[in-house]
Amino acid sequence: IKRLEKNAYVKGVKVIRKFPNKLIIDIDSRIQVAAIVYGEEYVVIDGDGVVLRKTDVEPHITLLKGLTISKLNVGNPVEAEESIALTNILKMLKAMEKGNIYFKKIVINKIIIKAYIYDNLICKGTPKQLLYSINSGKLQKVINKLFEDDITRGTMTFSGNNYISFSPVVD
Repeated sequence: IKRLEKNAYVKGVKVIRKFPNKLIIDIDSRIQVAAIVYGEEYVVIDGDGVVLRKTDVEPHITLLKGLTISKLNVGNPVEAEESIALTNILKMLKAMEKGNIYFKKIVINKIIIKAYIYDNLICKGTPKQLLYSINSGKLQKVINKLFEDDITRGTMTFSGNNYISFSPVVD
């Protein structure tokens, strides 16, 4: 059990003894949701920001760029100078799964983030604005309309009053 608990992918272990001769081992595992670009490496994290592993091979999950990492240990939560942005982005990643949306990468730049659906189809705003749009279903409706119109290039800008504007320009 101790060896299992040391594995970063294991969140918790329960052992139940069933008489007369059975042991049930219940493992609660962590699921990788994003990878932070860290120099030449990628730091794979779960939905709570816990570092699962480091790798030099680009994983096929959402990439996070622009974070200033202050502490990074496998099995512990990543610490970044942009801690509030990271917390909101982790919430966004959870909402993304429920809202059936996938961001290829998210670039953090002070207050504003750019979330890439494709290389040239971008959502631009604060994490809070994007989170609201995902949870309310507004973002999905806008993306579905763009796809219906065969538009896969441009920038959706999120502003106050939950307004989304679209421009065919990629900035």
